[in-house]
Amino acid sequence: MNALLPGSFFNVYTYSTMFNLRKSHKKVDWRLNHEKSLQVILWIASQAPGKADIYKVVKTLFWADYYHIKKYGRLVTGDDYVAMPLGPVPSYCYDLLSRNVWAVGKLKRAELPFTINGNIVSGAEPDPGFFSRSDIEALSYGWGRVKDLPFNTIRDESHEIEEYKRVRAERQTEADVMDV
Repeated sequence: MNALLPGSFFNVYTYSTMFNLRKSHKKVDWRLNHEKSLQVILWIASQAPGKADIYKVVKTLFWADYYHIKKYGRLVTGDDYVAMPLGPVPSYCYDLLSRNVWAVGKLKRAELPFTINGNIVSGAEPDPGFFSRSDIEALSYGWGRVKDLPFNTIRDESHEIEEYKRVRAERQTEADVMDV
């Protein structure tokens, strides 16, 4: 199965089974929720104002999704994961944090309610109406895993995920999609 990663400049040829869903013969169907992705960024930024950088935000969401899909069978935002050199990355959230024009254009907003000054500085509170109890449980788990760890430890832990190792070993581009 080949695809072009939306909003990116590279073709994706390698797919793998992120979170081992194919082994369990589950068919999971979800859609990326752009606004919820923004709300997740605001939620993470609100946990430690001025102390969450882009890397901690994307790794918090990775661990939250890893937890949530194992326990509840769905992702928090429905984002695609890309096996980047520094670990698995939720593609749309990363593009949003990078202020990618395509990603920002998917939101019905004039401007993003956060700035990046080394760390994410939120100009708004997250809207609790976007989150289920299980979303908050998973996000709390993800934030708890990364909040006090240095960059190298966070990177090393995400590199230990079997699905990530498999995609990176089979990679044909610098950032291959990890099929969830």
